[in-house]
Amino acid sequence: MAKSVDNTFNMILLDELFGNSVVLAISLYYVMMNLDISEIPTCFTFIFFALTALVMLFGYCLIGDQLAQQCISVQNAYYQCNWYQMPLNFRKYLLICMIRGQVILYLTAGRFYVFSLNSFTDVIKTSMAYLSMLRTIML
Repeated sequence: MAKSVDNTFNMILLDELFGNSVVLAISLYYVMMNLDISEIPTCFTFIFFALTALVMLFGYCLIGDQLAQQCISVQNAYYQCNWYQMPLNFRKYLLICMIRGQVILYLTAGRFYVFSLNSFTDVIKTSMAYLSMLRTIML
């Protein structure tokens, strides 16, 4: 089921990843520009946009990380059951399940970006690089 969800939504998640990264960078850029001219209500609006984009990215990364962790937990549960006391035909079935359990499932964006908490920091770094580029180009 997780593989079919990933197959169905990987392009949508790629769009969300790229879109939220850009929204985060542009929102923070506008906050920095409007702080100079003291437009506090506009700053709060763009801070809200930035926080919304950040929370959405964090949610995707948290769900992807939980999926990978649950795959590892299932694999450990197979190994820790009393397989050595089971009948031979059950051990064969358990072996098939253990082999399949070695494949870790991931939630991906465009089949190349893996959503995890470790990669969340990479998205933040990328957004800050976009922000730095905007500041350099626009000033």
